[in-house]
Amino acid sequence: MFNEGSGYDLKFPNSKSQTIKKLLPFILPSIIFLVLVIFFKFNGLYGQDSHEYYRYSKDIIKFLKGGLLPANFHWPVFYPLFGAILSFVIPDPISCLQLISFVSFLVSIFFIQKILRMYGPDSGKTTDYYLLITLSLSPFMLLYSVVVMTDLLSIFFINGAIYFFFKYSTEKREYYFFIFVFFTGSAFMTRYAAVMVLIIPVVIILPKFFIPFNRNKLISVLIVAIITVICLAPHFYLKSNLYTALQDLQVRHWNAGNFFRSSFSTDEGFSAHVVPNIIFVFSNFVHPYYIFFGAVLLFFLRKEDLKFPIVRNSLLILILFGLFMAGFPFQNKRHLLLSFPFVFIVLYHPFIRAINLLRTKRVLKTLAIIILCIMQVGIFYYAFSKIYELNRIEKNVAEALSKFNNKVLYTFFVDPALHSYGVNKKIISLYNEKINLFQKDGLVLFNERKFREQWKNENPMINWNYLKNNYNLVKLESFDEGWELYEIE
Repeated sequence: MFNEGSGYDLKFPNSKSQTIKKLLPFILPSIIFLVLVIFFKFNGLYGQDSHEYYRYSKDIIKFLKGGLLPANFHWPVFYPLFGAILSFVIPDPISCLQLISFVSFLVSIFFIQKILRMYGPDSGKTTDYYLLITLSLSPFMLLYSVVVMTDLLSIFFINGAIYFFFKYSTEKREYYFFIFVFFTGSAFMTRYAAVMVLIIPVVIILPKFFIPFNRNKLISVLIVAIITVICLAPHFYLKSNLYTALQDLQVRHWNAGNFFRSSFSTDEGFSAHVVPNIIFVFSNFVHPYYIFFGAVLLFFLRKEDLKFPIVRNSLLILILFGLFMAGFPFQNKRHLLLSFPFVFIVLYHPFIRAINLLRTKRVLKTLAIIILCIMQVGIFYYAFSKIYELNRIEKNVAEALSKFNNKVLYTFFVDPALHSYGVNKKIISLYNEKINLFQKDGLVLFNERKFREQWKNENPMINWNYLKNNYNLVKLESFDEGWELYEIE
């Protein structure tokens, strides 16, 4: 049914063009990455989490050079650790972290390409176009490949684990299983949530490997144990305190009651959304930030797709991961990145069916592929512009603060960025506690418009309102998106 010689593959005049076609899923993201880094001077830093990864990576560098163990860090250590190690080759830690994200993206595309060709129709000629349109130019995949964030490194390990899972399942070579164990452990030590993506492959592969169990398996068990220790050791060593390290692994705030809620009040403030969690967690099938024409492809799903084990397993992974994420009291589209490669796998045959409708209309096929690519890039640019604006504001605010000699600065949300850009002041967060006494001549950097609703009953707004009611604030400077700098008289 899916004969790739039936006419829906675009034709190129020579072997050189064929090679370019195969490399397009890697070439276009690379061009976009270089444009953003060189011409936009985008360094990948934005928001609190990104700057925290950078901060911890710098602490690890100091430790590796003979300093003290790094300060507390809430997340797994692999991403900042790899950035720190790479900084001994490339001196700029920010560039190292950004480069890790992007290279992880390219290798993830390679793994997915190999996976699709393991179960896809015939020679997989259409795979290159599918990869290009829906994965290489997926707005969120492309976006998070250029920022300092851990998601793409975790996806790289997840895709590697899935690839070697299928290699072992088909060829039964032990070293494929060992590589699977390494990728699985590394994915978990990059993002804890990866365990909910890979638990199904783990449950499937373990009996295949260990049953029947005999003396010859003892060496294999030892090798698996060594690999596991290698993956876990950096986390527990850098955390230094075993209790603290184990505490980080606990799932907090999960509640099945959140499945059907769409508004939440937590220590992250108040948030309200359009749809309940149980719908949101599967939105990466149709959301424009992932694949804007996904809703169309869903109409081309067929029961016969389930005959492929990789499709069945991908659906199980998506369901399990969705149920896991639906239990948390928030909705963050970025968190659905870990499951998106499996959405991509499920929609592969539907895409072939859709494009096959145009098999006798070569011009329309070419035009459709070009339009889809342009739309994906356009949506990416829209999503990127928001992060780029935040990156630009952080830089501008940090630069402006250097003009003032005041020793104390009270602020919220941007304090990690100010540390990253070397603002030489005592920075006091308005989030940590209620403040009853503010230092005269201190600076206050705040965004009342941004925080008024989300943080109305929390420390940031409580402290801000206390400041306004009990002190005289003199506005010194205004920045984009509602940020204001004041001096306390």
